[in-house]
Amino acid sequence: MALLDLRLTILLIAAIGFSRLYLGVHWLTDVTAGYGAGLVWLIACILSLEATRNPPAIPCE
Repeated sequence: MALLDLRLTILLIAAIGFSRLYLGVHWLTDVTAGYGAGLVWLIACILSLEATRNPPAIPCE
């Protein structure tokens, strides 16, 4: 089920980007930059979540 959700999400994101180009409201560089900025934000959020979920162990001496 998760794989289907992932595929549908990717399809929706691609369709929105294509519609922006088709309607002529954005240039290809705008859509590409938006995808890039979104990817950077996604990676930052994932890394932040991983860091707070699994904090490094502090050795006891």
